[in-house]
Amino acid sequence: MTKIIALTASAFEEQRQKILAAGCDDFVRKPFKKEEVLQKIAEHLEVQYRYEDSPASSLVPNLVQSGPSAYTLTPDSLCVMPVGWLQKLYAAAAQGSDTTLLRLIAEIPPHHALLAQTLTQWVNQFRFDQIMELTQSYPDSVQ
Repeated sequence: MTKIIALTASAFEEQRQKILAAGCDDFVRKPFKKEEVLQKIAEHLEVQYRYEDSPASSLVPNLVQSGPSAYTLTPDSLCVMPVGWLQKLYAAAAQGSDTTLLRLIAEIPPHHALLAQTLTQWVNQFRFDQIMELTQSYPDSVQ
């Protein structure tokens, strides 16, 4: 039997009822983490995941890892971009629009590659909440 899990940006309880009434088996609200979606799939399909390190993943550094050598984004990291860009970044994150976010990130100058790579990683991990929090912290950006 086919299972349907809806992804929604709505936080309202009446939306939950409409989604389930429309025939969906479950739903996940944006912003969500990849693990949430995988957990829902595991619940509904009664599967278990086996994780292993792939050789390709070791070639790409984890830029948001913890530790002294990690690159950590702060509101000051965004000062290289204009306020209008920050407003667009916040709006795209609030809407959960990964394509718009990636298009905006592509506008970051090449000499700020760590900023672009870290933001891209957050988009790929559906961490729109982190992007929103970071842009809200920047003075005069979106407040």
